[in-house]
Amino acid sequence: MDTKPLLPTTTDDPRRDVPNGRDGRDGAPRRIAARACLPLLALLLFVLLDAAVSLVSHGNCGKPRQLGPQGPGPAPAGPVDPAVGGPLFAPPDLLGDAFDQVVDAVDAALDTDTQGPLGHRGRGRITRHCPIRLPDAKALTTETRERLAALLLPALDKAAQAAPAGTTTSVVLAAAPKYLRPESDMDLPGYRQTGNIMYILGPFNVPGSLVVLSRSPANASSVASGLDITVFLPVLTQRQAIFNGAPLDPDAVRHDYKLTAVHSLADFASSPFASHNLLTLSSVGDINSILQPHWPGTADLPKITYSTAIDNAFRFAREVKTPAEMRVMTYVSQIAAWSHAQIQRFIERHPVDSDVTESTVASVFSHVSALCGARLQAYNPIVGAGKHSAVLHFPTGESPDEGYTPIRPGQFVLVDASGAFLGYASDLTRTYSRAGVASHKQRLIHTIVARAQRAAIDQFKNGGVFSSVIAAAAKSLVVQMREHGYLIGEVDELLKSGVIFTFMPHGLGHRIGLDVHDPIPIAPKPEVPAPEEPKPEEPAPGDGSVRGAGFHPHVPLPQNVFATAMQRHGVGLAAALPIHPWQSRFDDIDLVPGSIMTIEPGVYFIEYLLNIVRNDTALNPYINWEKLDKDRLVDMGGVRIEDVVLINEHGKTVIITKLDH
Repeated sequence: MDTKPLLPTTTDDPRRDVPNGRDGRDGAPRRIAARACLPLLALLLFVLLDAAVSLVSHGNCGKPRQLGPQGPGPAPAGPVDPAVGGPLFAPPDLLGDAFDQVVDAVDAALDTDTQGPLGHRGRGRITRHCPIRLPDAKALTTETRERLAALLLPALDKAAQAAPAGTTTSVVLAAAPKYLRPESDMDLPGYRQTGNIMYILGPFNVPGSLVVLSRSPANASSVASGLDITVFLPVLTQRQAIFNGAPLDPDAVRHDYKLTAVHSLADFASSPFASHNLLTLSSVGDINSILQPHWPGTADLPKITYSTAIDNAFRFAREVKTPAEMRVMTYVSQIAAWSHAQIQRFIERHPVDSDVTESTVASVFSHVSALCGARLQAYNPIVGAGKHSAVLHFPTGESPDEGYTPIRPGQFVLVDASGAFLGYASDLTRTYSRAGVASHKQRLIHTIVARAQRAAIDQFKNGGVFSSVIAAAAKSLVVQMREHGYLIGEVDELLKSGVIFTFMPHGLGHRIGLDVHDPIPIAPKPEVPAPEEPKPEEPAPGDGSVRGAGFHPHVPLPQNVFATAMQRHGVGLAAALPIHPWQSRFDDIDLVPGSIMTIEPGVYFIEYLLNIVRNDTALNPYINWEKLDKDRLVDMGGVRIEDVVLINEHGKTVIITKLDH
């Protein structure tokens, strides 16, 4: 195997080449002498660390990370790929070499083999401090409520016209329940509120509550541009109050969350809302299960109706982010980028004789994210090494037989992981190489994906449509795979065939926000009152829906975009991989200020899928099977490079998962 380093090598540690980190002599006397000098060395360590902290605080390498366009930070280290204008892999060293040199100096003075739980001193070391500045999120719910009110109130008024005369129409939302493990009384870890409730209340972690939205009375003040927000809190048992904390103070909740009113669920039946025309986008069954214990006698529960118009108002509101949302999402994306940089050091610099496994990488990533306030992960970290890197949603650590095998030097390690902050998610994927070395074929595939992503991002711009982004990525992949002999045929013919989805059987991107796959609108956009300052009108969807690589909670997900592409062109593989009818045109996604999406091309060598295509008479001729088999690319796994990209309020495209963007 060609083991040319992917990153510049530092001065080699002689302990890497001899057993147990020794130089061939008996190291015991030297270790005893070192321990005898520990008090002096501890003082030396304190002085050196103090100097390093001063350097990091005042030097260029340790300046606070700027989250906006205030100015560039230090140049990233690593070999630069001219196609992407950045290091081949993610920037490896966030605190600069000065701090590592201090730790290495102390490590050399002690000359000990001691290895900490998160990394060897001086190599693969994990930092303990978050260098990223918190965002200004004070206006977060103020802005989201105003945006929602502009879309929701017209829908409420229209629904009221169809309701019986004299009936008030309101919206009721159920808070996310606290789920138990199946056949157990133990809570599942990591409670998370629904995205729609977080959109109007922020991190309101009160399971079993109800939120009611209604139009404010005429000439009355409101908490959100004509919208009243009332919360009904759950009634706690004595056991719940003892084990989980005392009941919340309604006045404090009303003040902290800027609500119109706060009541107990026990008061819902006697409140005016019980006789309202109640619409929802939540599960009616969930709402009824919350109300039932507090409903009097045998009286019927209020009639609650699911409303597409109300659902769609929330979807369109969340589709385009407000300035405060963009700041928060930039912050959580910077956390993801910084955490990935730390993980890269762990994967590439940790001693090759240590047990770096998929599960330890996932655990360390969660730990590092939490240092910056991302206590919960946006999704379970996906870490796959070798062939596992070709499993798109590899269940890292879920099997006792997988995830705990040491990753071998030179293996690809695909890490798809990101934390969440104030409920907002990021989504970042990088493909690293254990010990920082890779074969020529590995570097080639990584470069192909990096160039495809760059071509796609170049098309992600204000006024564009996402179909142009997909087309750019697909053409780049086809041209490069053909250039290197993996595809056979003319470029246009290969694009029309859809054969490239053999190697990228997933969508190029999706909306992201309070959910990793933010919901997509399901009906034409409702009329919105003109803003004070005129802005370009967004084009209405042509086929009565807005679809994309997002998530539709009421419809099963399609198996993959590959099948969609095959169905469009009448290729036989569509019969083997059926799709659902909602997954359709990507060109319905208009790119405007506030658009935030992922762009995540990949090249995977999935043996199961390759065997399907090998037996497909329409697609088989387009692939150079002889070269594919000769290069043993199935053993390599897969490569994906994913970033979150936004169009800010000034119309500029920003990759917010790049440090010092």
